[in-house]
Amino acid sequence: MVIPKQNGYNYKPIADGKVFALDTVYKQFEYIFTQDSTVVNARVDFQFNEGQGTVWLDSIEVIEVNAVKTNPDDYIRFEYNASKNDKSISLTRCLCRCKRYARFRKYHT
Repeated sequence: MVIPKQNGYNYKPIADGKVFALDTVYKQFEYIFTQDSTVVNARVDFQFNEGQGTVWLDSIEVIEVNAVKTNPDDYIRFEYNASKNDKSISLTRCLCRCKRYARFRKYHT
């Protein structure tokens, strides 16, 4: 788990922490957080469970970025056809190389 915290006094979290699923294969992770602007002395803590093996950290960077939080519902649409019939679903806008409509077919095995 990665947790940005206030350095000193009570070491309170200054942003939401992030849990990463570790594996035996090399992976790159990215974590964007918004720091409480009133904190002038901060740190980033890494917490690992004991007895889970060896963990290697490499090329850790803390950089300031201009990021905009978005709502995934604005970009992802999920439709499920629970009936045995074909169903046409109209899209209100074109999403990444698609036609103006989609057709979903229920497959039975």
